[in-house]
Amino acid sequence: MIDAARDLWGQIFSRAVELPDAAIYRPENEGYQAKRFRKALRTAGWSKEEINARREAYAQLEQPFPSSSPGVAPNLEAHAQIIADRVSAAITAKGLAHTPVLIGIDPRSGVEAGLTNVIMTDEAILTVTSFFFRWCGLIARAYTRTLFLNPNYWSSSTPSADKDRLLLLRNAELTVYWNRIFISFASTGTHALVPYRPATRRELILFEQVAWSMEYFAFAHEYGHHALVHRNIGDDPIKQEHDADRFAMSLAEHLRSEPFQIDNPYIATGAGAVLVLIANDILRSIGAEDTLAPAKEAVLTHPPTPERISRITNRHLIQPARFEFDRNFCNTVARIMAAVAGIVREFHDLGGREFINKIGSST
Repeated sequence: MIDAARDLWGQIFSRAVELPDAAIYRPENEGYQAKRFRKALRTAGWSKEEINARREAYAQLEQPFPSSSPGVAPNLEAHAQIIADRVSAAITAKGLAHTPVLIGIDPRSGVEAGLTNVIMTDEAILTVTSFFFRWCGLIARAYTRTLFLNPNYWSSSTPSADKDRLLLLRNAELTVYWNRIFISFASTGTHALVPYRPATRRELILFEQVAWSMEYFAFAHEYGHHALVHRNIGDDPIKQEHDADRFAMSLAEHLRSEPFQIDNPYIATGAGAVLVLIANDILRSIGAEDTLAPAKEAVLTHPPTPERISRITNRHLIQPARFEFDRNFCNTVARIMAAVAGIVREFHDLGGREFINKIGSST
């Protein structure tokens, strides 16, 4: 069903992989990565038996399959295909006929997800960059740890920018962790400058729910462009973005139990969408000077992030109980990320910009 998409992606990928900065996997690093993974999990409090069980679970979940992006890290395509398959199943559950998309991993740095239509067909290619899942994982981990500083405070107290900032600054390690995430991706497009600090057992379920909700929204949004047949160049791109957001959120009821078969409020409420949209906004605002041009151009074809968040948060306005539930989760995410944005931009203004540009230039 997707022969044309496979052929086109093969041409695109073969050109991309020849670029000097292509993100290509090196099998010789596998042993080092496995040791690093185990050491980090032991530091986070996991036992040897738990570490082995976790690795086996991931191996079962992410079985290898015929590759469309040969040379990228082997788990990336499997992970992307799992998400795409579940989104496709949710679309089918809604009673909508659609052609499945081809999944590809773009061998570039950065945190982009995108859809490429194959002309003269109804086929499409959904791609994410090589470090997109790392980005979602790091933001989800940092968010989980920030929420755990005082969950009741973030969700129930009267918002105060000064008090929110102070609560975060009192945890210097977490403040530095947030800054390192944004510095690393703004300057290199990768997680290279961020220490590997995996979730503890206490953090694991919430962290996985948050990370999955971010990835789900990105895939469902791009799948929405495909399912809604956004192929006419003359159509209003702002309206198409809102339509794709609305389509993604319409699938939430069919995916709200992912990934543990228990209710995931970050999918159901749209809070995961809010998190990824704000995090991407912060990243664009502090990007290295030579990476800002594409971001400025993208603004012309995308509605302002606050407008997108408002529509996601308020989509159940005529259902008071559901509206209140959605708003509580989305507003908590927005509040935490406002505090994070203030601290990251403060660092940026006090010399971080030069630091980021220097790293970007040297790499």
